[in-house]
Amino acid sequence: MWSRRAGRKQQNQFPSNRFKGWLDKRIPPASKISLSHRNIFILPTRYGFGFVVTFVLVLIAGINYQNALVHGLAFFMISVFLIAMLQTYRNLEGLCVHQFKTVRGVVGDFVRVPIELTGIPGRDHLAVKIFWPDWVTDQRSSVQSTTEEVQPTLLIPHRGYVLPGRLRLESNFPLGLFCAWSWLDLDITIIGVPRPIKGDRPQNHMVDQQSLRADQNWGLETLGDIRPYRSEDDRRYIHWRISARRQQLMAQARVAPQPLGQWLSLDDFSGIATEERLGRLAYLVLTDFGLNQSFGLELGGDHLAIGVGAAHQAAALDMLALYR
Repeated sequence: MWSRRAGRKQQNQFPSNRFKGWLDKRIPPASKISLSHRNIFILPTRYGFGFVVTFVLVLIAGINYQNALVHGLAFFMISVFLIAMLQTYRNLEGLCVHQFKTVRGVVGDFVRVPIELTGIPGRDHLAVKIFWPDWVTDQRSSVQSTTEEVQPTLLIPHRGYVLPGRLRLESNFPLGLFCAWSWLDLDITIIGVPRPIKGDRPQNHMVDQQSLRADQNWGLETLGDIRPYRSEDDRRYIHWRISARRQQLMAQARVAPQPLGQWLSLDDFSGIATEERLGRLAYLVLTDFGLNQSFGLELGGDHLAIGVGAAHQAAALDMLALYR
C-alpha cells in the first residue's frame, strides 16, 4: 500500500536540536512569509570585521598623533559601517517569499523549485541569493517592486516525500560589509518519482467488456441530463412524459463514450525487485501512455481508475512515488 508519509526524511541542517526548536517557534513553517525584524538575522562579514579592525587602527593612530584629519577619517568609517548595516537590513525587509506548487522530480535528478519573491512598491531588493545550504547551486535575483520568480535547484535523494529543510535567503548588498539572512520553511511539497526504467510493455491487461473491473461503463454510451430537444437529436431520446408536462419537447442528452484503456499493475513485472517494477511502471506512465492514452493503475490493494490527461498522469506518478 502507499502512504502520504512514505519516504519523509529531512536533512539535519543545524548542529543543535535546541536551536532548531527555537527557530521553528520564531519562524514557523508557512507557504508565504514576509521578512521583518523577527526573521532577519544580520552579522558582519569577514570584510566587515576587517573594516572594523582598520577603523580601530585608524582611531588609535588619530588619538596617538592627535591628528584631526585622522579622527575625521575614523568617524567617517564608522558612519559608513553603520549605514551599510541599515541598508543591508532594508534590502531584505518587506520581501515576501511564496511557494505554491507541488514539485515532482525523478530520483537522482535535480529539480527546479519555483518560488515567488514580491518586493515593497517603490523599493528595490537587489542581489538577493536563495538556496538550500546542502546543495552547491543557488539562485540570485533582484526584485524591483514587482513579483519575481526564482527557481533554486534541489537534488531528489529518494522516492516519496522529500523534506528539503529550511531555505536560506541572504544578501550582502550594498558594500559586502554585512550579511543579512533568514532561514525559511515554506512547507514545500516535493515528491520523488521512481527513476523510469525501460522495459517490455505488458500486453495481458487490455480492457474489454469482461475485464472492466470497477469501471464497467467505460466505452459504453450513457444518458445525461434532460434538456430541450434539438433538431440534431435522435427522436428515440425524446422524453415524452416531461415534454407533455412542460409543453415543450425535451430530450435526454447523450454522453460521449469513454475510451477504453489499459490497466497497469505491479504484478505485470514479477520476479524483479519492487523498485525496478515501480521504475518500469513510471516509464510506461511517462512515455508509452503519456497524456493521450487512457490507463488505470493498480498497486497492491490501491487502484487509480482509468483516465487520461495531465492530472491523471500526475496522480499516477504520485501513487508510484508514495507506494510502500
